[in-house]
Amino acid sequence: MNPNLNSEIIAVIAITNDDIISQFNEGAETLLGYSASEMIGLKKTVSFFLTEEFENFKNDIRSRYKEENLDLSPYKILAQHNGNDSREWTVVKKDGTTFIAHSTLTPLKNKNDEDNGYIRILRNITNQKK
Repeated sequence: MNPNLNSEIIAVIAITNDDIISQFNEGAETLLGYSASEMIGLKKTVSFFLTEEFENFKNDIRSRYKEENLDLSPYKILAQHNGNDSREWTVVKKDGTTFIAHSTLTPLKNKNDEDNGYIRILRNITNQKK
């Protein structure tokens, strides 16, 4: 079995408040095809997603929290409301192929309850969708 189709592989990606990838686990390497050393320190998470789906995500978050500031990042909106987001995404791998993932996005807070970025967990659900 191709490990990229294994629905038990979990990608965990931590992103700072500046949208910089700070952690990229082995599951992320397997599912996305990038090495951690290629990704940590980069502002690249949006490139994993189709532009249309990312725009839908931004609009959904703004609508959910009645946010009118179009310049405010959807991640910052979630953090302000201590919210999270779970949805399906089409994920684009390094080689250009895609898979369907269930994504959970949760803001990270430090011990003083201040925003400290967010964590995204991705699980390949392509086989389940078929």
